[in-house]
Amino acid sequence: MKIKAFSFRNAKEILRDPLSYIFCVGFPLVMLVIMTVVNKSIPKEAAMDIFNLSKLVPAIAVFGFTFIMLFMAILLSKDRESMFLSRLCGAPMKPWEFMAGYTLPVLIIALLQVAVTYAAALLIAFIEGEKLSLLGMAMSAATFIPVMLMFINFGIILGAAFGSKSAPGIASVLITVVSLLGGIWMDIEALGGSFFAAAKKLPFYWAVEIGREAMATDVGSQRLWGGGLIIAIYLIATFLIGMAVLKKNVQEM
Repeated sequence: MKIKAFSFRNAKEILRDPLSYIFCVGFPLVMLVIMTVVNKSIPKEAAMDIFNLSKLVPAIAVFGFTFIMLFMAILLSKDRESMFLSRLCGAPMKPWEFMAGYTLPVLIIALLQVAVTYAAALLIAFIEGEKLSLLGMAMSAATFIPVMLMFINFGIILGAAFGSKSAPGIASVLITVVSLLGGIWMDIEALGGSFFAAAKKLPFYWAVEIGREAMATDVGSQRLWGGGLIIAIYLIATFLIGMAVLKKNVQEM
């Protein structure tokens, strides 16, 4: 009951800001349309398929999660500075309950974001005469659940560790890192070298890859299972770090 009430309050705080609608839902849709137009202008001789819908949609979905992380960081950092968390410390809530209360409403928003993005992709595919596998889209969306939680954890860590002025800036830097090393706007595998080697050590590249592999319904893919393992490791690590930082915040208040 405590988690439910806390989650409901956090949902209202996020949805009260119009920017949450623009960036969490609107911006990914705009990028999906723009990149689809860009893809049509690329000559077939270039043999560049990164902006084909089957590869573009999972990348756009992951890009959308970065804004979920940003708003999570903003919400938590503001709660700390407004002393909202300190007032809650008088309530019998444990650190994991605080974390669940922040996670649940944002997870629902992330699920809605994926649903809207994939529905828009289906509409674009119908207009353009392309085919998208409904099974592949369902599998891709399912693989993103741990990815969503991982990005929410990143937001909790940033919001709990930094103030309301610095947390959004650091989150913005991380959004840029995800865009570059996640292979969202370019084929980093083709670049190779140390850039690609660094990308493989971070979860962002694998977040996009497992979505693409699932979209292709390649359930036996080593990339899918190997990438899923890397995401699971980062998910557990960010959860434990988030719990530790939140616990420290609660103890200091």
